[in-house]
Amino acid sequence: MKGITVTLATRQLSAVSSFVVSVERFCDLIEHTSELPVHEFLKRISASMSQLYALALDLPDVYLRSNSGLPPSESGLFEAALTAYLGPYNFYNISLAPRDIQNPELAVGSLADDLGELYSDLHRELVYYRSDDLGKLEHAIWSWKFGLHAHWGEHLTNALRYIHYLLYTERIEYAKE
Repeated sequence: MKGITVTLATRQLSAVSSFVVSVERFCDLIEHTSELPVHEFLKRISASMSQLYALALDLPDVYLRSNSGLPPSESGLFEAALTAYLGPYNFYNISLAPRDIQNPELAVGSLADDLGELYSDLHRELVYYRSDDLGKLEHAIWSWKFGLHAHWGEHLTNALRYIHYLLYTERIEYAKE
């Protein structure tokens, strides 16, 4: 298997340290959501998510040598508060098979779920990343990269497209919140 061998010095790699700063900013925005009007929160969170996506593409491939297990899931931690906060802007349509134009498969997405899942996947690995345990550090970096391709990347791209629609097509900044 290809990939770097993780050492404590791996934290100093620009691709890793920049991504971690971006994760911290994203998590901070989620943790302080209610302090902003919805349109301002959406502007800030979309900028944060764009940065997360760009920086995740540069994360190194990690050779996973150990199985540190998964940190406890934080899924659901913020979804209820985000659902209430987003109100009528929470639900949106998504395509489950974007290349199938003959038989499109549509579903309803939830921005609160997307943001909550992103938070859970990114934050729980942040706890491992901050550990002095090399196995946990290795797991955190590997999981962030893997999650971009397998889970949180899908939530991020769906949410980003919808937020763009809200801000620049529906122009919710001018709607009464």
